[in-house]
Amino acid sequence: MGIYEEDFFVNNEKIDIYEINPLNTPMNLLLMADPSFNSINSYIKASRVLVARKKSAIIGLIVFLKRTQEEYEVMNLAVEENNRGKGIAKRLLKAVDSKMVPLGAKKLIIGTRNSSIEKLGLYQRFGFRISEIEKDYYCTKCKEKIWENGILCRDRIIFEKKY
Repeated sequence: MGIYEEDFFVNNEKIDIYEINPLNTPMNLLLMADPSFNSINSYIKASRVLVARKKSAIIGLIVFLKRTQEEYEVMNLAVEENNRGKGIAKRLLKAVDSKMVPLGAKKLIIGTRNSSIEKLGLYQRFGFRISEIEKDYYCTKCKEKIWENGILCRDRIIFEKKY
């Protein structure tokens, strides 16, 4: 696909955002946000994928999926560790957000861990509101305990943005 979406600059380096074929999505980035191959394989083929590219390297991605005629879900949002904090995730969210009304969406949802402090803030600053908390979601879905920001990851927090 490789259709150019938007570009911006970080430290004088151009970052392109464009759509790719979901089957060409870099697994290493997908696994940053979703550590389960089975989970990724359950949604990736039916999804749309936007990537952020610096020079020839993909440094971030956002995967979104049509759930119903009027609802889409962000399934995966990841940025390489050394490129975080530079507005890349925000730009990827903005690119998906700009597609929602033309696609006929009335709602976009996204879920994250209770321990993902940066994401909790990002989603709310972007206009998402907490709609649901799935208690003990990660305790039952993950074999090993996940610690993030000194917090035990237990609950999945679902956000929604209405259009």
